[in-house]
Amino acid sequence: MIMNTKVVIYTAEGCSFCIKQKEWLDNHSIEYKEKKVEFEKNRQELLEKKVLGVPYTIIKIEDEPNEITVAGFKLNKLESLLLED
Repeated sequence: MIMNTKVVIYTAEGCSFCIKQKEWLDNHSIEYKEKKVEFEKNRQELLEKKVLGVPYTIIKIEDEPNEITVAGFKLNKLESLLLED
């Protein structure tokens, strides 16, 4: 994993793509914070971002001004963002 990176993933119970993404992160020893949309606070955060689907991932790389977001389970994008060459 790229150093000094924080990963947050919004998930829903029973979401097969959420499960696949968490398994992929775990298999690559990438630490992440899971926010389940079953909790009102987390659901509200997504709605404020105008996001309607999960998984929804936010990646914050230290010293970079902007967050990177990934809507859905997009393996190629996650690999390019989180794995070192």
